[in-house]
Amino acid sequence: KFVTKIFNDGVSKHFADPNDPIVKLLDPFQMLPVNEDFRKKGLVKGHVVVCEFWLYHLSKLKLLDMKLARNEDLTYSALAIRLGLPFTRIGGKYRLNNVRV
Repeated sequence: KFVTKIFNDGVSKHFADPNDPIVKLLDPFQMLPVNEDFRKKGLVKGHVVVCEFWLYHLSKLKLLDMKLARNEDLTYSALAIRLGLPFTRIGGKYRLNNVRV
């Protein structure tokens, strides 16, 4: 309940204000560059590179679930948090290499 209260009273309040510095820092959020090989047998294959990769609408995050796990000695604990994002948008510069159709 403590973490839920922190999320609802702290983080959610920040996300509700579009002028908040945290929202301006996280929305849009710049991701690391991505590159991946792709192949659809008999149709197309190639390599895609994504630079300047941005994730938009992170301010709409909602806390869905939370679980606390501890061992019997109570010397270890882990908190698993499940967040929901109703919708998001990604953008970036995409480059296709070695594409064969």
